[in-house]
Amino acid sequence: MPSRTNRVASLPALFPEKGGNLKRRKQSVFELLGVAHEPAVPALIRKTISFRNDYRDLRTSEERIGKALQLFYAEVHEAYVEDSKMESMLEETKAFVAAQVLRGLTPAEADDLKYAIVNKLSTELKDIDHYKVMKTFGKALLSYFDIITDILILVDLIKRNSRMAVVQGISLGGSFLFQSIISLACGQPILIVLSGLLGLKPAIESWRDATRAKPFPNQKLANDFMLMVSRMTEVISEAIPQSLVQTLVVLKYPDQRTILQFVSLFASFLTTGFVVASSDREFDQSKFRRKNEPLLFGYVPNTNSHKQMVAFVSFFSLYKLAKVSSLALLISASSFRYAVILLTLEFFGFLGWRMVYRNWRLYKRGLDGRGLSLFTHFCWYICLLSAPFPLTRIPTILTPRIYAGGLFYMLSVNFIILVFSYQVFDASAFLSQTEAWTGLSTITFLCLVSGGIALYYVPDSHKATFYKPRTLKEHVATYWWNDCRYCSDHNHKITTDQQYIRAMIPTWISKHYTPDDKIVAFYKDHWKDWCADPPDWFDEEFKSLVPEDLLAVVGETGGSREEQKEEA
Repeated sequence: MPSRTNRVASLPALFPEKGGNLKRRKQSVFELLGVAHEPAVPALIRKTISFRNDYRDLRTSEERIGKALQLFYAEVHEAYVEDSKMESMLEETKAFVAAQVLRGLTPAEADDLKYAIVNKLSTELKDIDHYKVMKTFGKALLSYFDIITDILILVDLIKRNSRMAVVQGISLGGSFLFQSIISLACGQPILIVLSGLLGLKPAIESWRDATRAKPFPNQKLANDFMLMVSRMTEVISEAIPQSLVQTLVVLKYPDQRTILQFVSLFASFLTTGFVVASSDREFDQSKFRRKNEPLLFGYVPNTNSHKQMVAFVSFFSLYKLAKVSSLALLISASSFRYAVILLTLEFFGFLGWRMVYRNWRLYKRGLDGRGLSLFTHFCWYICLLSAPFPLTRIPTILTPRIYAGGLFYMLSVNFIILVFSYQVFDASAFLSQTEAWTGLSTITFLCLVSGGIALYYVPDSHKATFYKPRTLKEHVATYWWNDCRYCSDHNHKITTDQQYIRAMIPTWISKHYTPDDKIVAFYKDHWKDWCADPPDWFDEEFKSLVPEDLLAVVGETGGSREEQKEEA
C-alpha cells in the first residue's frame, strides 16, 4: 500500500497492513442513538454510499431495514474496522442514515435502522473478541512449550555436553536478540524491545492483536502484521536452529539420549507446522487483503477449512522434519562445513533464479538497494528451507512459480544429501542406510500426500497462486493498474478511487517494478488538473511522496516541486 516515509509500506499482498485488524474506540450506544436522519453534506454522503439501487422494490420495512443494515456493514463498519486512523464512525453513520432517507427510508424506518445498528454491534461485542483471545492464547502456549523444552534441553546439555550446550545457547540467545532488533526496527518502545530478549515478544504481540490494542505511536506496522513478523522471526531464528541442534545431539551422542530430547523435537516440528499454517491462514482471511488483493488472498475456503488446516499443519511439520533430518545426518557424517557450502550454493541458486525473473529486489521504493534486498532474500530462503509460509509465494517475494519450484527442489535434494552422507562420507555410524532411506521416503510421501490434500481444498480460483508464473512487475502493470478498486491511502484511510490508486504506485513501489510509460503518461494527463482542482487526497503529504525524477518528467505540464510550493 502507499505509505508514509517514516514507516514500511504495505505490499500489494505481503504488507497490506494498513487495512488490518486495527480498531479504535467503538461508539457508545448513546452516541449511536444520537445519530440523526437529517440530510448530511453531499460530500460525506458520496464518500459513505456507493450502492446503486434504492428501496422502492422492497415491500416491507423489515426488508428495507435489513438491506440498509447490510449496506451499513459493507460501507461504514468494514471501513471503520480496517482503517487504522479512524477514531470514530459517528459522522459516517450520520451520513449513512441520512443517505438512506434520501434513498427511500421513512424517518421512522431510519430510527429503527439506528436501533438495529446498535443491537448488531452490541451482539458482536459479546463473543468475537473473547474467542480470538482464547485462540491466540492457545497458540502462544504451544510456542512457549517449545521454548521451555529448548531451555530444559540447554540445562541438560550443560551437564552432559558443554560443546553442544554452547551451540544451543548461542542459537537460543541469538533468536531472542534477533526478535528485539526487528522490534526496534519497527519503531516499538524500548520496553517491548527488551521483552524480546526474554523471549516474551510473541506473547505480547499475540495479546495486543487479540485485544485490538492501539498501535504504539511510532510503530511502522499494524498489530496483526507485527504478530506475523514476530511469528516468522521466531520460526526462522529459534525453531529451525534449535531443532537442527537437538537432532544433531540425538544422532551423534546416542548414549545421551533422553525422553526430554524427543519430546522437545516433537514439539519443535509440530509448533513450526502449526505456527506456519495458522498465522498464514489468519493473514489470508483478512477482509481487507481479500478486497485489496483478491487474486492472491482467499486460499482458505469457507467450507472444510479445518480439514485444510490439519493437512497444512501435517505438510509443514513433515517438510521441516525431512529437511532437518537430512541436514543433521550430513553434518554428523562430515562437518558443518559441507552443510554451509550446500546452503550457500542454494542461497545463490535461488537468488539467480529470482534475478532471471527480475523479481529479487525488495518491493518498497527507497528500500530496494542491493544490501537490504540480499538480506530479505536470505530471510525468504530460510523460510523456504524449512518453514515455507504460503505468504512467500506472492509476487512481492518469491512469486508462485519459484515457490512451487522451491518446494519441489527442497524435498528432492534431501535424497541427494543422503547419497553424499553414505557414499562420500560414512553416516552408517549414526544411522543405518536402510533406516535413513526408509524414514526419509516415508516422511516425504506423507508430506506430499498432506500437501496434495491441502491444495485440494484451496478454491479453484486460487490454486494457480501456488504455482503459476507471475512477477511483481507484471502484477503491478495489470492488476494494480487496471483492476484494483480497494486500497488504503497515505493517510491510512480506505479508498476506492482508482485514479488515486494509480497515482500512488510510483510513491511506494520500487522503480524496478513500475510501468513507467503508463505512469508518466498518466501524470502528464492529470497533474495540471490536480493542481487546479485538487482531489481530497492531493495534499502536501501526497506531493512530498511523489519521486523527484517523475516530477522532473512532468514538470512541463505540472511544474516542479519548488514551483508548486511557491504557487501554494
